[in-house]
Amino acid sequence: MKTLLAIAIITAGLNIAWPQELAATKEIERTLRDYLSSMSTRDVQGLRAVLDKRFVAVEAGREKAGTQVVDTGNPKEMLPPEGNDDWQPNRMKLSSVKAEISATHPSVAMASFILTQPLSEKRIADFQTALKDQPDRFDEVERKALAKLIADHAVKNAMFAMLARADGKWKIVAMSFPK
Repeated sequence: MKTLLAIAIITAGLNIAWPQELAATKEIERTLRDYLSSMSTRDVQGLRAVLDKRFVAVEAGREKAGTQVVDTGNPKEMLPPEGNDDWQPNRMKLSSVKAEISATHPSVAMASFILTQPLSEKRIADFQTALKDQPDRFDEVERKALAKLIADHAVKNAMFAMLARADGKWKIVAMSFPK
């Protein structure tokens, strides 16, 4: 009887926690979309709405990552440099968002996602030419990566974000960016 009671309590807890986690995941995805939208339109107020006061950018490289604490009070630190067209509106697609809410600290979450940027036909042709005309320029890993970019017609970056819930909203505390 005690076992049945324990199973009933656990099952009830899971049934309550699952919708809450689903709602939190949707909120986190909306926060990530708002971040991308604000970056693409260079909307400083929009960025401040989704970034924590202390935001850490992690530039993820193959061998070594670099970190930078971004002053969210300084628009120049928050926005990409003028002329950087990586953040053009409607050029990025957010997909495969998976959020994990901490079981012990439900105000903390980790999100992994894919950010896809389509490549121009010129860029694809440049990659094809480089692979064909300069095959010794690339190691095996680089050749495979370029071949994947060409096949996908896009750059797909696996990214991560750590978020904290404050004042009823999820805020991005740290995010990885490809080097």
